[in-house]
Parts: sequence; C-alpha cells; structure tokens
Amino acid sequence: MIEMIAFERARSLVLGSVHPLASERVEVTSAGGRVLAEPAAVLVDLPSARIATRDGFALRAKEADPRRKLKVRGSAFAGSPYPEPLAPDAAVRVTTGAVVPEGADTVVPDEEVLREGEEIRVPGSLAVKSFIREQGEELQTGQPLFPAGTVIDPPILSLLVAAGHGEVKVTCQPRARVLAIGDELRPPGRPLLPGQTYPSVAWAIAAALRQLGMAEVRVELCADEEDAILECLPEPLAADLIVTLGGTGRGDRDVVISALENRGCGFEFRGIKMRPGHFTAFGLLREVPVLCLPGGPSAAEAGFYQFLRPVLLKMLGRHRLELPSIRAKLAESVSSPKGQYHLIRGRLERKEREEWFHPLHETGVHQELRLSNGYLAVAEAVEHLGAGSEVEIELIREPW
Repeated sequence: MIEMIAFERARSLVLGSVHPLASERVEVTSAGGRVLAEPAAVLVDLPSARIATRDGFALRAKEADPRRKLKVRGSAFAGSPYPEPLAPDAAVRVTTGAVVPEGADTVVPDEEVLREGEEIRVPGSLAVKSFIREQGEELQTGQPLFPAGTVIDPPILSLLVAAGHGEVKVTCQPRARVLAIGDELRPPGRPLLPGQTYPSVAWAIAAALRQLGMAEVRVELCADEEDAILECLPEPLAADLIVTLGGTGRGDRDVVISALENRGCGFEFRGIKMRPGHFTAFGLLREVPVLCLPGGPSAAEAGFYQFLRPVLLKMLGRHRLELPSIRAKLAESVSSPKGQYHLIRGRLERKEREEWFHPLHETGVHQELRLSNGYLAVAEAVEHLGAGSEVEIELIREPW
C-alpha cells in the first residue's frame, strides 16, 4: 500500500478498480433517470404511415382544378384510416394525424376548399406532398438511436417510446453504505450534549448519491472503535460501494483503516497530495470499492466530487465522468502550497458578459458549502495565480 500519492495517480487507481454493474431489462415507462446498458435502435418507422398534418381533404394534385368538382368518398381520422385506395376524381376528408389514403398525394386545408354538399372544389396548381409527413420521415426502422451510456432523461424516454420500445436494457443501480465515524455524532434532531454534533455531511452525501442514481443508500453512525466499525460494515453482496467519513487521520482514535484491513480490505493508498482531503484512502473489500473520506465538510465534499461521484457514474455505465467546466477570470490572486493539488472553492458570477470566479474564505464551513458553485483546481507545480488570470472552473452547481 502506498502511504501518500499524487492526485492524478489516485484518480487513475480508483477509476481503474471500478467497473459498470450488471444490466437488467425494465419497462421503458419506468426507465427515467436510468442509463442504457446497450445501444438502442429504432424499432418502428416514425411516422408509421403517411400522415396528414392539417385538417382538410386528401386528393391527387393533378386533379386540382377550380372548375372541377371532386366527390367526397369518406373520412379518415387519427387511428381510423380510410379502408380503400382513392378513386379517380375523388377526395377523402382527413383530420390531423390521419393516414393519407393510398393514391392521394396532397392534402388541401379546409380553409382552401369550397364545399358543395358531398362535393368540393379546390384551387389549381397544388404541390405534391403538401401537408403530408412521409412514413419514416423522422425515424426509420433499424436506424441507430442512442449509444450505451446514455442517461434516459424525459426527451430521450419520449423518443424511445416513439421508436417502439416497450423495454430497455439498463445498468443496475448501485447500493451504497455510508458510515459516519465518531463518538461525537448524534442522529438528526436528537438533543446534543456539549461537544456533540450532527453528521450533516453524511446525509448530504447520501442525498447526492441518490440524486445521481443510487438505488439504495444507508447511513450508519459508528463509534471510534474497531469493533463498532466492523459491526456497521455491510454483509458480503449487501452493498456495491462503501463510503466512510472520518477517522482516516493519524490520531489515536483514527482506527478506520486498521478496522477495514482486519476485515480483509486491501488498500491502494491511504493519503493523497491534495488539499482539502489529504487523508483520503481507497481500497477493495471482496471486490467492493471502499472510499474513506475525512470527516471535515470541506474535505468530504472535495472527496465526493473528485472521487465518489466519478466512481458512481462509472458503475452506472456513464461515459462522461468529469464535472462540467467553464472558463472564467480570477477575481483575486490565490496562493497554493507547492506539491499539493489544491481545490479552491468559490462562487462563479457573470459581470458585463464575462465570468468571474470569487474564492470563498472560510467564515463558516456550512455556509461556504451553500454559497459555492465551483472549484478552481490548482496543479501541484503552481504556487500562485494572479487576479485576472483566466482559469478553468469545475462546476458543482448551476451558476445562474
């Protein structure tokens, strides 16, 4: 096991140890938010036949003549087509969405037709295919639709249904166990004694995991004792991911690493040259990824966005693992410790058509978490960035 490791090496080791979960077939109507495990193709033409796009009359364009009367032979409605080919010198009444009868090649809107009982007169010089959507005009059977790894958002779900899918194959949703470590922790809402606190970060991470697609997230509070930690660990096959918060330092009560090692967890590293999040560790317990994050809110949040989030996305079969980013100017100069990958939390704002990043200074960690919407990642070799420097900002929330 490596004691301390560079940030990029840590990311490579973590993501190289994680693989997409198995897949399952689900009804497409309940697949919203899931991730396609295989490519999806078009199963039916869209539209499935030639369709009228206006209420009017279907006829042959070459028979259009204002001096000539056409016999109305019947009607076609959406879902109830006219049952036979169109006869010569005839028309069929159609509504929007109705199948255009065989033999007809144009639709004349109601407002352009003069009706005389069961006969009509139409203007001359009609264009072929007017107000008609051809079969397969939008989608054709066999056409590739979406690749594996696509997140099924509402528009994509709509298109899958329209393309004929009743079921889709999706990646199974992971189950996570979040262990908050510390004698001082109390369940939310319980009275606090002096020195006690609530594990707010644990619940924030659990909520973020659910939002990203976790099927099940359980939070456990564990005392700073090996036996208590071991008791909180899930049984084999009961979780796809284990996250611990706190107890990763070098203090007398920091026993998380040793407890997990005694259970059989093999650690790849137990520290990263990163600030915040110095005491972050990663290993595998019977092939289940175990990510051990520091308990402080800033370090835990950094660990979530830099490691836990991409781990979950890869398990779900997603292809893009990085946070979205945007170019911005630095509102003030910043200093960074040499040799450390430094994540500076801040707020992105738009002023006079330019984006500016304002580093936040800790006056209250929880308030800072609430106000921030991005990170400036400063590489290990950089010690100073001046005000006005153009930088890349990783977005953790919508900036506006």
